[in-house]
Amino acid sequence: IQPIKSKVSVYLFFKILAKNEIPNWKEFFVLGLACSLCVLTRPQFQILPVIIFFFAAYHLKITVGARVWKSAVFLIPVIISLGLWVDFQHRRIGRYAVTVDLGADLTNHTVKFIEYAPERYDEIKKVLIKNRNFKLRTKGETYNSMAASMPELLELTGLSYPELCDKLKEMNLETIGKAPVPY
Repeated sequence: IQPIKSKVSVYLFFKILAKNEIPNWKEFFVLGLACSLCVLTRPQFQILPVIIFFFAAYHLKITVGARVWKSAVFLIPVIISLGLWVDFQHRRIGRYAVTVDLGADLTNHTVKFIEYAPERYDEIKKVLIKNRNFKLRTKGETYNSMAASMPELLELTGLSYPELCDKLKEMNLETIGKAPVPY
């Protein structure tokens, strides 16, 4: 369902902008709602509302007042839905974030070259390499190595899920810094 929502949002965006007439406020509201759904289902799309906002605000041939009004209508569902979600996350995990999964998500990409990670992450690397190699032997790919590693990493480190994701994010950013080409 996630790819469908992002495709719907992109489709709406181009449908609205491809019209010969200036989009109405309802279309901007629906587009804002679609963008919100994209971000809520795939946090990687956090930039999408920003791109659409600036594109629409600066490239539509309408008056400044109409730009402000239509941009505000677009942002209403984005701000409300994401604001409620971020508040929920804050109450649940104690921090304002759309997701805490960035570290785990990055690991899905860096696991292919995790050997480059700094030595202080050796225990984590061993678990990731073991699960990556198992996935490669059994499935021929590294997809979902992180999910397979998560229970063992939580037990090994004694960290909570958000804390482990933060540690993985640190490790991944350092690893990408040391080996940007494989990334």
